[in-house]
Amino acid sequence: MKALVLAGGRGTRLRPITNTINKHLIPIAGKPMIFRVLDDIAECGIQDVIINLNKGDKEIPAAIGDGSKWGLKVQYIEQPEPNGMMYPILLAKELIGNEPFLLFGGDNILSGGIKKYYDEFMASDSAAHLLVTKVDNPERFGVAVVENGVVTKTVEKPEEFVSDLAVTAVYFYRPPIFEAMENVEPVLKGNSKVAEYYPPPAHQWLIDHGHKVTVSEVTGWWKDTGKPDA
Repeated sequence: MKALVLAGGRGTRLRPITNTINKHLIPIAGKPMIFRVLDDIAECGIQDVIINLNKGDKEIPAAIGDGSKWGLKVQYIEQPEPNGMMYPILLAKELIGNEPFLLFGGDNILSGGIKKYYDEFMASDSAAHLLVTKVDNPERFGVAVVENGVVTKTVEKPEEFVSDLAVTAVYFYRPPIFEAMENVEPVLKGNSKVAEYYPPPAHQWLIDHGHKVTVSEVTGWWKDTGKPDA
């Protein structure tokens, strides 16, 4: 199993902090947040890691190097355009190969790591396994409608209430996700001028084509550190 870590984006919502430091290198309790992600990956026994970067980013490779500090083998790929968090799946397809993989947002922090959820995915036959958590403001997140542990519908930033289970940026996938990504279109949302690949369309494609999508509920502390309040 491999891991694909998302470390792109410009961190505009965290300015002025990100005027001088890459968002994923901001220290949380003294440790850069992406280092915490790598700690969680290593705890699962995953060794091969692909980190997706902004084009021309030198900060993160300088900080992480080849990953040997964590017992990992790290490769880097650059995302030429800011066209969504799911697009790196297509960029990394050949590097991942025909095996399960973890997709981990480099700005997501969970207490207790992800080993428990990794074990649950590996014991399943799911094409996708999503980590979800209950929130008071689901309109800010992609959400999952879940029945008996199986996802029946996913919606990005719903304008009307459908579920209070927000999908964190931690996903486990098997190879059908590549077919899903090749068959969905990027979506123009909010004030963005660029259509982006969001998770819900790919997950919905899997569901609509007979693939099982399951969840683990994160009941501990979780933060998507995209905004100053988080």
